[in-house]
Amino acid sequence: MTPDRQSRLLLLEVPVDCVTEILLYLVPEDVLRLSRLCKALRSFLTQKDSRHIWKQAFANLNGPTLPPCPPNLTEVQYAHLVFSNDCHGCGKRPDLPVDWDLRVHYCSECELTNTIKFDASQPPSLTCDPSADIRKLIAIPFNPAFLNADLTAVTAVYEALNAHDRLAYRDNRHRMLVDTRIHARECRAWEARLVELARAAFNKASPNIKQAINTKLSALGWAEEIDIRGDESHYESADECVLVLNAREEWAEMKPGMERLMASRRKELAAQAAAELLFLSSRYLGFF
Repeated sequence: MTPDRQSRLLLLEVPVDCVTEILLYLVPEDVLRLSRLCKALRSFLTQKDSRHIWKQAFANLNGPTLPPCPPNLTEVQYAHLVFSNDCHGCGKRPDLPVDWDLRVHYCSECELTNTIKFDASQPPSLTCDPSADIRKLIAIPFNPAFLNADLTAVTAVYEALNAHDRLAYRDNRHRMLVDTRIHARECRAWEARLVELARAAFNKASPNIKQAINTKLSALGWAEEIDIRGDESHYESADECVLVLNAREEWAEMKPGMERLMASRRKELAAQAAAELLFLSSRYLGFF
């Protein structure tokens, strides 16, 4: 029996009220994970009747207050934007942050495919109305760009309107984009605050983390390589990225990367010793 089939049968055996009661205690990231667990849960959590579950999940968040879900996104879409690392285009893990203005999370390839960049001094206009300022019709981030899909959708609506209705449409779109930019600014501030708090928490726990890693590496025979230059400043700079990326990972996952780092340090130490020996031998030939 497939995992999806097992999950579906398990869900069917639990009363909906009980499932809902459990879900009401979760945060959006957890609800999002459950919605991807099987078709039954996905169907249940993406229907309109389950909207209150997502609303409560956002209310359960601790820490800095996340800006509310914008009116043109569903709670499911907002949770996906904020808490998922998947590219909105291909589903891979992107190497770029969330674009809060465009409300997308693209990898480098999908960003090139799905956005149009332009010179800020020469903004493009709609082909059907060159007088229409595209920046007042389509969401554009600080780096001048917009989504292909937005341009297509706006152009289709705009072409179907008469001159009077076009003015009203432009005004409505402009007001909506102002709200979008305000919301994006609030999201960036929220994200920056999270990073600030995470950095503070890591710095507080850093000595204990370093000591634990130091002990494990020493037990594996890497004691000399932990601090090549004999000072704490080198230790900080050499493995800062490893600690930051892996501080919350299990040691089993950290071990290969840390041992590669130690092996690199061992080579560095050997090269340094060889250079010193060469220097000394050239100065004091009688001693060698």
